[in-house]
Amino acid sequence: MNSAYNELLKKINEMPVIDTHEHLVHSEELLDGRDDLLQEFLLHYMSSDLISSGMNPVDLEKAKDKSKPLLERWRLIEPYWEFCRYTGHGRALDEAVKRIYGFNEINADTIEDLGYKFKKANKPGHMKDVLKNICNIELAILDPWTGMYECDRNLFRRVWQPQNYLIALPYESDVLSWLEDRYSIKIESLEGWLEAFEIE
Repeated sequence: MNSAYNELLKKINEMPVIDTHEHLVHSEELLDGRDDLLQEFLLHYMSSDLISSGMNPVDLEKAKDKSKPLLERWRLIEPYWEFCRYTGHGRALDEAVKRIYGFNEINADTIEDLGYKFKKANKPGHMKDVLKNICNIELAILDPWTGMYECDRNLFRRVWQPQNYLIALPYESDVLSWLEDRYSIKIESLEGWLEAFEIE
């Protein structure tokens, strides 16, 4: 059984992947300054897991403050990490530090060396190495909830999410009035609606 499992896993790992939903930075030029391990790891989903595990939101913001020493910030997270490291987001981080940076786990003994490796890796070619060589991702579809932008087409394709045409921002507005105000237009027909749809 173990032999069959390993053979199957090997074949699966060799399969090229189309990643259908990503929120990655769409150009390596935009990585400049994004070299703090905890700021990146706590950008979104993992923060929610830590809060659900009982972490104080004020301490979470302190943990993201890269002007403070990394180990000091890790100590704020550490009591809650064990409660959420087995969520999908926690496991993804654990797997990333193993496969990308060569550490068995994130802990007080590894955090500073991991932070150094993370910062050192933040240069052109790193994203391509991770996506293509480590993850075997042929193409990642970006879904950043914004309008038009260019992306590195060797790595990505973008989708445009018509969120503004479904959910008004601010939320108390109705979509039609919000679009008319935003684009200084009057929408009185299906054709007008479709024209507005193409503006962004």
